Amino acid sequence: MTIKLFLLAVLFVISGGAAFSEYFKGHKFLSLLAMIVATIATFYLFQDIYEDIYDDLKQPHPSTQSPTVPDGVATSEVEPFPPVVVSESPPKKIPPAKITKGDFAAYFEPKQDMFETTEDFQARRHQLLKQFNQKAKQRNLDYQAGVLRLTTYNADTQMFAVNLYWQADWVKRFFGEFSNQSVLKIGTRAAKQIYREGTDKPLFITANLKNNQVYIQGLMVEKGRTYSINLLPQNVFRDRLKDGSLGPEMVRIPAGTFRMGDIQGGGDKNEQPVHRISVKKFAMGRYEVTFAEYDNFAQATGREKPNDQGWGRGNRPVINVSWNDATAYTEWLSQQTGQTYRLPTEAEWEYAARAGSETKYWWGNEIASNKANCGGNDCGDDFEYTAPVGSFAANAFGLYDTAGNVWEWTCSEYEDRYKGKEKRCLNKKRANNYSLFVLRGGSWNFDAGGTRSAFRIVNERANRYWSFGFRPARLL
Repeated sequence: MTIKLFLLAVLFVISGGAAFSEYFKGHKFLSLLAMIVATIATFYLFQDIYEDIYDDLKQPHPSTQSPTVPDGVATSEVEPFPPVVVSESPPKKIPPAKITKGDFAAYFEPKQDMFETTEDFQARRHQLLKQFNQKAKQRNLDYQAGVLRLTTYNADTQMFAVNLYWQADWVKRFFGEFSNQSVLKIGTRAAKQIYREGTDKPLFITANLKNNQVYIQGLMVEKGRTYSINLLPQNVFRDRLKDGSLGPEMVRIPAGTFRMGDIQGGGDKNEQPVHRISVKKFAMGRYEVTFAEYDNFAQATGREKPNDQGWGRGNRPVINVSWNDATAYTEWLSQQTGQTYRLPTEAEWEYAARAGSETKYWWGNEIASNKANCGGNDCGDDFEYTAPVGSFAANAFGLYDTAGNVWEWTCSEYEDRYKGKEKRCLNKKRANNYSLFVLRGGSWNFDAGGTRSAFRIVNERANRYWSFGFRPARLL
């Protein structure tokens, strides 16, 4: 486009000069004045062309709006998108534009001030974040925070799975621990082009304050388009118990809407109908509750510790716990922390397990190998019984073992077809010993079909089994 503009400018000068000379022939003063005007106009025209070329050589400035990506691309018309082969080591740092070391650090308070809620502090934080974003915008995305690496692409959902590597020290100091995985929605054609340009991209951020929490938005810029990733800083946290120790690791799950049930088809009748549900923000256990965590609760409350079947305790998921046991643990956490803990509803559980996916498993439609711990040789894992929590990759929300390992109790009463109970907790005072509650996620002794995100089983509240465990939820 710049070359065309340059050629047009040359033609303008030549034709304009010729026209002026012919029109003012015999009028020396007017001819001189016209030549001066043409010279000034030519100067400013070429100055604009120079600035245009200079801007093209710099990093493109993104639009504040999300980009338009191709819609309606039939995946059957596109050749299969290959998985990206990635190494375990972090990517090489992509050099950012030159900025003074620590230049943005002044716009952020120390990490321990994150949850300060006084009006004066919040007003000051708003002002600091406003200044930060204004300054960053002026610098045309000089505020690179790290590297975004494309890993795999799902053409059915048009989702890239991405890993995030935070490299700027001032980001790490303020925001603390991020989930290093997320998803990025890009149309299939655009995704293939982006993939061909390379798997590692500069990652930028903007920051906003909402409900006393700092939220950031990740930005990937590719050929003048801005692709957004919504992220939560400090998304992993632990509440402090009364004895000064820390409770289980919790992950903040953002509010959202998803389709619940057997989206892909071929599942059980009790996974119908597929329906859309909105979920409020909440927190979910990063891992299934371990024997170490449950034993601490049992010792503090004088309860009998569950049998580990000789497989080991410590960081293995607790087993042989009933719905009553799991509910008692969450009530104890609430009493210890002053926060509201409970088991997740069935809808919350599936929303968190899917983490933005609509495939059979959170990673795709094929069970693959070594993605989860399930029965037989279905999952290609090396565990005969339960696996230590976190032995497999986390989903895009940063939750581990939502597929396989142990069945997880929910607080929702069972219905053979969805009619609304999946969105609610059944209060234990209204439940009886024969009330049926839903368990989710599959287990070490169940086939791969049980690890599907939509799969459900049911049991009575007082029953314990060597594949029954749970993870807590917490209101935010």
